[in-house]
Amino acid sequence: LDVVYVDLLGGGLFMEKPQELERYRLAFEYLSAQALDFESSADLIDRISKEF
Repeated sequence: LDVVYVDLLGGGLFMEKPQELERYRLAFEYLSAQALDFESSADLIDRISKEF
């Protein structure tokens, strides 16, 4: 079952309509494509931590 949960200051909101799910699916796919892989993320975190 596909559901999007959005956490808000006053509570939460569940979205189940196909149009809502499609918007969040596209956003998630975009963010996933832009994200570094696990090893690159770990390397970046390691480099930044050494700067401080």
